[in-house]
Parts: sequence; structure tokens; C-alpha cells
Amino acid sequence: MVYRTSVDGVTWSSATTIKALTYAWRFSIWFDGTYVHYVTTTEASGGALSYRRGTPGSDGSITWSAAEQTALAGASGKVYYYPMISVDSGGYPWIGYYRDGGGTDKHYWVTKSSANDGTWSTQSGFPKQMSTLWAVYAGCVIPLNQQKALVIYNKTGAKMYMQAWTGSTWNAEVSTTNNLENEDFHCAVSEGDNVHIVFLEATAHNLMYTKFNYQQNALSTETTFQAAVTNTSAPVLCMAEEGVQYCFWLGSPTAHHVYYKKCEDGTWDTDPTDWVDESTDQITDNRNPTGFYEKLSGIIGLAYETKAGSPYNVRFNFLGSITPSAARPLISPPLICPQLVPQIAIR
Repeated sequence: MVYRTSVDGVTWSSATTIKALTYAWRFSIWFDGTYVHYVTTTEASGGALSYRRGTPGSDGSITWSAAEQTALAGASGKVYYYPMISVDSGGYPWIGYYRDGGGTDKHYWVTKSSANDGTWSTQSGFPKQMSTLWAVYAGCVIPLNQQKALVIYNKTGAKMYMQAWTGSTWNAEVSTTNNLENEDFHCAVSEGDNVHIVFLEATAHNLMYTKFNYQQNALSTETTFQAAVTNTSAPVLCMAEEGVQYCFWLGSPTAHHVYYKKCEDGTWDTDPTDWVDESTDQITDNRNPTGFYEKLSGIIGLAYETKAGSPYNVRFNFLGSITPSAARPLISPPLICPQLVPQIAIR
């Protein structure tokens, strides 16, 4: 698990190692505007979930608030997969994860700390099993206002499910009408207490949009904003400004191209913008983009992989203009999108 930094999105530092990990899906990061937070898993029976918080410096270093913490102790015969971290409006970290205890003990869980100082103390009532659905592999926790949150959890070929945390209790579960192509192929960003959600639908492989309304505890009608993409074109959503979102995806209409559409007050661009042509090196996998949760310092950034064989490239591109004297290092994001690839952001 490493990071590189840049002040212009073009020239990058050498890699700094944080810790040894085998696979990219064994860690997740979040940047809350002040601190970078991470969670890791060993993905082994009895292995723990580990948490750490630090302050990114202008020289590309990270000053850690405390030693790495055990967010969830290991348990015999149980394996924690695909951890995703976020931080609520009070600075309290949340971690969503898939727990495999064997047999039918395969569910999505969340845990939360009652400490917001870089240490971990599990809050009463957590960890929480989110659903009785079997084999729910992927999900995320979306921060809302006043330490509320929306937990989303999914299963391949099934609906998206979600529950809102009021700060003290859970609201009733709600779900989409359409099924997901894959549990990873969705992305969500919050705007106040509302949550914008995009996902790849399972039948026609349409990219679809819906919005969760916290006050109504309901989803809006699902609409197609890009029809018939590939069955691996996972969407990435960014909150650009109030009422404006950008969605990025790879490989359709033309293979090895990066596309985006803008949504303003619920209305999407008619045609996608053909943003980047990677036909020379070729995109490694349409499933693997990741981007900024929100527009930071006037920038929307996206990372993805190119080349069909090792050594692969991690490619970064951005919308906006970076001013080197004002930009801070690219260290880590308020990342929600669950695509399991290198994770980036700028502040």
C-alpha cells in the first residue's frame, strides 16, 4: 500500500510505502478535508480490520495521529473482505465490510467508532449486520448532515439496498427497482441529506440514476442516462457543486475511451463527452476507474489503469486547472466509489 504526490497532476513523487498488502481491494481511504483515514484487512480467517488517521503535509508526508488501531478484532473462522471507510460530519469513522463466517454466514456489516481523535473505540450497537441477504459482497457508507449516514449494500444480479442512520436509530430498508450487473458497479455521493446514486443495470446494461431522499426515506424513479454500455462499464460519480454531478465511465460507445456526462438539477447531457482516447496503450479493465468524491480546489480527478499486461500504468486525468502554488499533495480522497483500484484525490 503506497502513495505518490503531485502539485500539478502531471509530475509525481516517488512512492512512499505505508504497509505491506497483497491486493488493492484489501484497503480503502478517505480524506475529510483535514485528515486521511485508511482501513485494511488481512483477508484471513481470524484476521482483524485495522484503522489509522493522519495529516497530509505540504512536503508529501503524512503525520499519523496515533499508532494503527484495531477497528474490529479477528474472530475464529470469520474473514473480513472488501472494507470501505468513510467519515461522518462529526469526524467519526465508519467501516463497511463483507463478513464470511462460512455456510450462510455471509453478510454485509458496518462498524463505527465513538472516538474522532485517531484512536478507535467501537460505538455501542456496532458492529451491525445490515441485511439478511446472503452473499452481499460490496457496499459503502455515505455521510449525511448532523452525523447521519446512509449505508448501501449490494449483491450481483440483485437490487441495491440501503438503510439510513438517524444518529441514534435505523430507518426502514429501501431498495432500487432494477438489478445491478455487479455488486461493485455503483457509485454514490451526498448533497446534504440527499444522495445521488448511479449504477450499471443488469439486463440492458444501461447506466442508471436515482436519488435518495432522507426526509422521505425513499428513492426517486430510476432513469437511464446512458443506454447500452458494456457489461463492465462501472460508473464513477463526482459532486461538482450544488445541483451538479459528473459521471465517468470507460469503454462505450468506443472501446478504450474515457467518457463523462454532466447532470445539472436532474437533467443529464444528451450526448457523452469523449474525454480521453487510450486506444494506443488500451484500458486494462472498464471495471477499474476511481475518482474524486467531490470537486476539490476546482478540480475533478479520475484514475484508471492502462495496458493489457504487466507493467501496467496508473493513469490520472482531471477537469479544471491546477495552480501549483495553491494545490496540496494528492494523497487520499473522500472516496466512496467501491471500484477496487488505486485510490486518489486532491485537496
